[in-house]
Amino acid sequence: MAKCEILITAEDGQDVAGVVVLHSGKILSLPARAKYQVLMKNVIASEHEVDGKMVKSGDAEAWFNSLPSHYNGSYLRARMVK
Repeated sequence: MAKCEILITAEDGQDVAGVVVLHSGKILSLPARAKYQVLMKNVIASEHEVDGKMVKSGDAEAWFNSLPSHYNGSYLRARMVK
């Protein structure tokens, strides 16, 4: 099982909006609080470019591994959890 935190910039620094989990080839979204449910649904629905092609969460492993490169801005970013 692999985990990736989705971080959002808040007034007092970075806040964990939720965790995306890759488990047995499936993606699970775990919002940290109710106010982040829509954000986490939008993360799961997002498409990412990987090696010149667009991937969706249906291609679980490629999509999951692309999270940190896709979400790397000052407002929203992703980091893998060890």
